[in-house]
Amino acid sequence: MPVKAQETNNVKDIRLIDFQLCRVGTPVFDLSYCFYSGASKALLSQLNYFLDVYHRSLSQSLKQFGLSSEVVYPMSVLKEEWKKYCKFGFFSAVTLWKLKLAPDEEAPDLTLPEDQVLDKFSSDNFVTEEYLQVVSDLVEHLKENNFV
Repeated sequence: MPVKAQETNNVKDIRLIDFQLCRVGTPVFDLSYCFYSGASKALLSQLNYFLDVYHRSLSQSLKQFGLSSEVVYPMSVLKEEWKKYCKFGFFSAVTLWKLKLAPDEEAPDLTLPEDQVLDKFSSDNFVTEEYLQVVSDLVEHLKENNFV
């Protein structure tokens, strides 16, 4: 974990590098997971705006290295890959939303053995009205955009 400290040894910045699913592949896996696990229904309707923000940022970063995003990763490829791979983000988000919306007293103790956590997590206690609405909104978004 990279840590940046000031001269007084006070921590200025901490960055976590997550190698959980580290492999060569499309950024859509991470982007769709991030987007679908946090976006409200209103934000889901602004997907193209957020993809544009991502692509502009990528373009600026690539430009600093003398590269063109239109050669390395054009917006058209990002959108094609989103349509093909965003389902990964959807399925990941469905699981994460279940945990995020769980009542505090029902949240599993993640320090327990994996099988105990999974047993508790699979209970119906995690399926709330709010959770069902979020999942419904995600499914509706996928259908409206022909992602399924």
